[in-house]
Amino acid sequence: MRVVAVCLGKEFDVRAFEGLFPGKVFARWEEPVVLDVHGMETYVFAFGTVVFFGYKEDVASSFLERLKGIVEEPAGPFYEEYEWREGEGKGRAIQLEHPVWITDNAVFGRLGATGKKILAYVLAQSASLRRMEALTDELLERMESLLDHMLSSPFILSLKGVRRSLIEALKIRGSLLNDLLILEKPAPAWEEEGYERLFERLRYVFEIGERYSVVSKKLSSVVETAQMVSQLINDGRFLILEVLIVLFFLLEIVLNLL
Repeated sequence: MRVVAVCLGKEFDVRAFEGLFPGKVFARWEEPVVLDVHGMETYVFAFGTVVFFGYKEDVASSFLERLKGIVEEPAGPFYEEYEWREGEGKGRAIQLEHPVWITDNAVFGRLGATGKKILAYVLAQSASLRRMEALTDELLERMESLLDHMLSSPFILSLKGVRRSLIEALKIRGSLLNDLLILEKPAPAWEEEGYERLFERLRYVFEIGERYSVVSKKLSSVVETAQMVSQLINDGRFLILEVLIVLFFLLEIVLNLL
């Protein structure tokens, strides 16, 4: 069975979502709303990502079109895909209600409701992390372009672009921690060792920790560069101001002599 996560943007408008699906509410940020979309078991996460079990592209596309109008800061879409096979796998099994095997390409065994939620949660995090990675790379390119511009034109007085990049970098970092809960475990992983191992193994397969570390370092680089550029621009402003003051005094001296 194909399990596909699709990130549409930053987050869903909660009230608008409830308008589309009366009676369906987000109880907690990390808790998905579970829907039946023409036979596909579908998990909708508040942080702008949908996970389909038994993915059918045409049906999923139609459903996603309905959601695009209620997503904030739309982007992508960004995809993550995995397989779920109910047969036995190879290697050491994780003991849940039934044995479960995890490989780089698929999860094997019978997954109960809790196991499917954990799988959906990690896939949703991975798809949303793809969006963060794309935004971060765009920020880095923008900062590199600004630095190239400074080399060719040293008299840059506007801080608008620098401040925007700095604010966006801080927002992305906040989204990683607050929206994706990238460092948090779901409740079942705290309560049962088997679910904790399932969660950690899936995070390892999708390299969530490593990718978060890379994004975090890139964001730190953007923040440090933006702060340095801001300081350089401010120094340039003060230099121009000092030159103007000196010219003013020279002009006053010349006028007095005349």
